[in-house]
Amino acid sequence: MLHHFNLQQGEDIPIWVLDKSGNYTTRSMYRFLTFGGVVNSRMKKIWSARLPMKIEVFLWLAIQDRIQSGVALKHKSWKGDPNCSLCTSPETADHIIFQCVLARFAWVGVSEALGWNDSPISFSNLFFKTRGCNDYGVKIVLLAALAWSLWTTRNMLRLHNKFPSSPTLCIHKAIIYVYAEMGVTASRA
Repeated sequence: MLHHFNLQQGEDIPIWVLDKSGNYTTRSMYRFLTFGGVVNSRMKKIWSARLPMKIEVFLWLAIQDRIQSGVALKHKSWKGDPNCSLCTSPETADHIIFQCVLARFAWVGVSEALGWNDSPISFSNLFFKTRGCNDYGVKIVLLAALAWSLWTTRNMLRLHNKFPSSPTLCIHKAIIYVYAEMGVTASRA
């Protein structure tokens, strides 16, 4: 097996095969240990989108169902109710962002605006709908804004018993956020 290799005089040079540069990086080691070297292209698009870090981290946690939902907190021996305050269904990340009555209302409006036939019911369903979009960067900001709006509305309801005066406020909060991220002021909108 070794007769194809030619040994030459000189010093051996170590090459790190987990990085294109051939040099060791903690990022390449982390990626290898965490994902076996596989990069999650969905999350890569979110990390590179024009979003604040707190929303990128929120989306990353929500996609993995790791946000502090009622069900997740119950697994940590929380004494509170693991069900949604509005519809009494088990409160998971997908429930908060897509399946609760308030979320469904908001997603129907966004789906209508985007020309979708139906509303997403989970993150995997949302990623399927946005697969191959030409204007993915713009849509991810809109979708992230809506997810963040639903999350903050849920927190106000759950933590402070403050129900929004109208379900359209979630959509309005998302639109205001998108305008702020895109650098548009209310007077120019």
